[in-house]
Amino acid sequence: MEGTVALVISNVLLSVAVAAGGQPSVPTSIAPETAVSICRIRQNPEQYVGRVVTVSGVYKTDSSHYSYVLDPSCSSQSTLDLGFKVPERDSSVAAFEAAEAEECKRTGQRGLCVLEASIVLRGEIAQTKGAHLQPDLVYLIINPHSVLTYRFRTER
Repeated sequence: MEGTVALVISNVLLSVAVAAGGQPSVPTSIAPETAVSICRIRQNPEQYVGRVVTVSGVYKTDSSHYSYVLDPSCSSQSTLDLGFKVPERDSSVAAFEAAEAEECKRTGQRGLCVLEASIVLRGEIAQTKGAHLQPDLVYLIINPHSVLTYRFRTER
């Protein structure tokens, strides 16, 4: 039942994104067991680390220091940092990155380019440790395999 609900929610989000002008980059059929909320991943990370999932949310970046996906429906711990280039990445990820660069040009942002986009992406959940300011911090990331839909927000 839970997988069916996740599939319905994912397909509704995908339909809304496409209707709003987002462009699906890969086939839109999503296996029910892979559509999951960021809230659920954050609540039970041990169930998802190493698994490929589909998530939706708000992509936020300054194109230099941070890139993450936010699920505004979560009460706390509502983000997944975007991970690294992995061999499983398809051309939709590069197309999204190119569209991001174009959006920065279109909005006249040089250097740091603060953007937001509604996004549905598929990738592997991973755990990593440390950053130069917090070397003992353990956090969750999603290594993107494909970007299913996106739509940049013109107003923040």
